[in-house]
Amino acid sequence: MSRFLWRSLSAAIAVLAVSFAAPTQAYILMNIKQPGSFHQVNPCNGENVYGTFTEHIVIKDATTSSGPPIGNDNFDVVDNVSGTGVGDQGNTYEFNGNFHSTINFHGSLQFIATNPFILRLTSKGSAPNFTLHILSHITFDANGDLTAFIDNYTAECH
Repeated sequence: MSRFLWRSLSAAIAVLAVSFAAPTQAYILMNIKQPGSFHQVNPCNGENVYGTFTEHIVIKDATTSSGPPIGNDNFDVVDNVSGTGVGDQGNTYEFNGNFHSTINFHGSLQFIATNPFILRLTSKGSAPNFTLHILSHITFDANGDLTAFIDNYTAECH
């Protein structure tokens, strides 16, 4: 699932970079829905779960409600995910998740992004439900050098 988050974050960063190069007057910079697939091991019983999802990403300029982003800027990224999966032990799952990320640009190449993500998988069979908590953080300095990277992943069984 972490690869999924970084793919979403990479897409968001690409959109933000384009918004600097070709400014838009819109407050909402991106609003898309896209399909995807996943594999996740249920940490409570070891079942491999495979499935598909729909992801809805909205990126807003949090600094100003009109005009192009200039210099220092903050963006809100909201990503909602929902889908279904089937486990190799025969269980079916429904899941939903979301993260609300804030990306802070401080001029030039410097930016900070913190991404808390919660994904809840609910079994429609006898398998235990579980929740994944993923916290990622990345910081680039004014030279574009990576100075901080955190990718923390925990799970709870229900």
